[in-house]
Amino acid sequence: VKNMPGVMTDVEETSFDFLNLNGPLTVEAILRALQRRFNKGCCYTWFGPVLMCVNPFEAATAAMQSVLQRLVQVLMLCGEDMLSQAPSLQEECHTSVVLSGLCGSGKTFVADRLVIRLFSSAHKNDWLQDLRKYWQVSSVVLNALCSASTDCNRDSSRIGRMVDLHYSGLQIVRVKINSFFLDQTRLVSPQPNEQNYHIFYQVLAGLSSEERSRFHCAYHDCRTLSYLSQAMEPQEDPQVLQNHFEAWKVHTCT
Repeated sequence: VKNMPGVMTDVEETSFDFLNLNGPLTVEAILRALQRRFNKGCCYTWFGPVLMCVNPFEAATAAMQSVLQRLVQVLMLCGEDMLSQAPSLQEECHTSVVLSGLCGSGKTFVADRLVIRLFSSAHKNDWLQDLRKYWQVSSVVLNALCSASTDCNRDSSRIGRMVDLHYSGLQIVRVKINSFFLDQTRLVSPQPNEQNYHIFYQVLAGLSSEERSRFHCAYHDCRTLSYLSQAMEPQEDPQVLQNHFEAWKVHTCT
């Protein structure tokens, strides 16, 4: 599915729950309902506490953002409820959010928006801004180093991530990111019609003439370098790749 026709209002987008579906809740009924909602411009659907997304492969609409905001609000209320039931704030309470799906289903996008929203909802403290900055830097770096263009997703994250947000009361006091490399062979042997990791193409497009000479790649491109020559050439505009590289440098040097 490449395009999502039509536009659905925020109310229609956020209010529907498959637990309220009329008739028997069969696989066929669910698939028909998902298709109808998608054709109306709705990609998010609730299954009780589970939020399902059918990826439209396009920029997020206001309706999509409103659903993510609702999900974060639910998580924050759950967290506040657990804290209120704890005998003291010294008692540990744990909440997990698992994002699962096929390649291209939007897991990385949702995770990034979710963490940013949790930062915005947390009570302010002296180090919150620094923690948020470190999270943004890590997202940019991991996207460049660990994402690649595949058959079904031009920006496919090839790692698994576990993000730990440590709270003291309702304040975020620590952020820990655990990464699990899932596609190590892509570096030396990418699949047909797929690319190597984004960072290589961004570096080649973003280095200045002086930097190319210094790193002994003044006369090289993705067709002359051994590992990159085995992969499909990038389809992005060179200026876009250069802009990504500049953003990468800015985030890692500040």
